[in-house]
Amino acid sequence: MSEVYLNAAEAAAKLGNQNDKAVEYLDAIVKRANPNKTVKGTTVTVDRVLLERRKELIGEGHRFLMQCVIMKPLFVIHRKKTKAGNKH
Repeated sequence: MSEVYLNAAEAAAKLGNQNDKAVEYLDAIVKRANPNKTVKGTTVTVDRVLLERRKELIGEGHRFLMQCVIMKPLFVIHRKKTKAGNKH
C-alpha cells in the first residue's frame, strides 16, 4: 500500500500544481514511520518523494529498477586531480 501512496505523491509532485495532494500522500508515509515527523508546510519535490521511497522500500529490491526508470546514477564517483593534472 505504501508504494501506491508514494506513486501518488510522485505524480502530484511532477504535476507541479498539486502540492497539497503530494503532501497528503507523502505525509501518510512519513507519519507512519515516525509520528513526530511531518511534511506539512513544505513543498514536496520529486527528489523528496524518491528519498522517502528509498527509505520505505529498503531491502525490497526496488532501488536498482527505480534508478533505471528515473535515469539517475546509483552512485557518483568523484575523481581528484593530482598535482600533475591527472585524474585518479
